[in-house]
Amino acid sequence: MAYYICSSCQFGAASWIGKCPGCGEWNTLQQKKEESRITQKKASPTQFSPLKKIDKTKSNRQSMGMFEFDRVLGGGVTRGEVVLLSGEPGIGKSTLLLQIIKNNTAIYVSGEESLEQVQHRAERLHTDIGHILFSDEINIDKILSGIEMQKKTHLVILDSIQTLYTEDVETPPGSINQIKEVMNRVIPFAKKSGVPFLVIGHVTKDGDLAGPKTLEHMVDCVLSLEGDVSSPFRILRSSKNRFGSIDEIGVFEMKEDGLHEVNSATALLEDSQKKEIGKAIVGICEGNRPMFLEVQALAVPTTLSIPRRVAKGIDFNRIQLLIAIAKKYLNLKLDSY
Repeated sequence: MAYYICSSCQFGAASWIGKCPGCGEWNTLQQKKEESRITQKKASPTQFSPLKKIDKTKSNRQSMGMFEFDRVLGGGVTRGEVVLLSGEPGIGKSTLLLQIIKNNTAIYVSGEESLEQVQHRAERLHTDIGHILFSDEINIDKILSGIEMQKKTHLVILDSIQTLYTEDVETPPGSINQIKEVMNRVIPFAKKSGVPFLVIGHVTKDGDLAGPKTLEHMVDCVLSLEGDVSSPFRILRSSKNRFGSIDEIGVFEMKEDGLHEVNSATALLEDSQKKEIGKAIVGICEGNRPMFLEVQALAVPTTLSIPRRVAKGIDFNRIQLLIAIAKKYLNLKLDSY
């Protein structure tokens, strides 16, 4: 069976397309072949359980030891929950998860870093690694078999889903079929064992989660870590949460020793409290959380027939709308600025 995969964003299609619908690039779809391994077997009848007889204690949440992270999850992870965390390279995904496991007996599986690299980063973050088990194995079947042999595991981290593979699929790691099949094995294992999984996922150049869209439907929770590389602040938000609200966000500040939780609504403001021309304090609401930001503006005369306007951190179309409102209702002549 032949199919086509985009070399840029891993978008899959049944036939060749000139322009990739996933990333918009031209001539990036390459033909792949995969043998069908589907076999029909006689299934035994399933067993059903009344909901009212299910033990409620098994659904208790497990705190991750960081209030901001627990806030986004809805109070912590539930038994057997699979959480997918995405973000730009270098934004702090691995750092965040490595800080979380310092309070839990965890297994850390990394297909991107060696034991020495993870150990060095853990020491920089002052993370006690005495109760952390590490592996750089990328075969998901061997990983799950090894986890099953461990008696007490509170948490498993997979860094990242794009580096893992199974020998039952003949495509390379990171391909759509590999990602789907790996997750198809992780989720049933998590539900059966009751061990929560935190899985890191890559993003495309447009900021979307790399891989099939079905990946987001399969997991229980989808988190994204956002931020500007020029700013130390990071925002953790949820786009899907089966066991909590998606209206909560977590705010962190990146420092030399890792991510620090930000609890104050005014923490994102500059230290200066002086009233200056061109600055304004704006209150916004991110989900259920109020925050205060400082907006700065600078206007200078121009000799160009069409003024050049630049926006950073604010939607440019919103800037254009505000300028139009100021011109009409405040009678401000901004055509030459």
